[in-house]
Amino acid sequence: MTYAKDPIHFKLDDLPWTDYSAWYPEEMMQTMRARRVIGPNGQIKSDHTVFGMVEIDPGATYPPHRHPAAEVYYVLSGRAECVFGDETFIAETGSVIRTAPNMLHSMRTLGDEPFRALAYWYSENGDPADLGGDLELVEED
Repeated sequence: MTYAKDPIHFKLDDLPWTDYSAWYPEEMMQTMRARRVIGPNGQIKSDHTVFGMVEIDPGATYPPHRHPAAEVYYVLSGRAECVFGDETFIAETGSVIRTAPNMLHSMRTLGDEPFRALAYWYSENGDPADLGGDLELVEED
């Protein structure tokens, strides 16, 4: 649903970085950022989907975690070694990555440039509660 007060046009770079400190460790928030375009706290309000951009610094790790929302990443730039479920692969510009609900996944950036991707979260069963931050960090073995 689009609200009348939602903007028709804006630049992604003009949006603030979203505060995820309630879900992620502080040290991780020093190396990862996200701009929320659509979502409960997004520039465009929605309780049913989340869309934005994620950026992870060179050499940083997005730790293993899972959540009830499904998500799709489209890689804009950079490279990362990804572990999604039982698959390990290199994601790079143009890669599309799908995360099933509650699938364990993580990324580690490779090279000297940040990893940037568009990220789309959604509920496969239509329940907006799936987008509500029930994120579980999982210790690495």
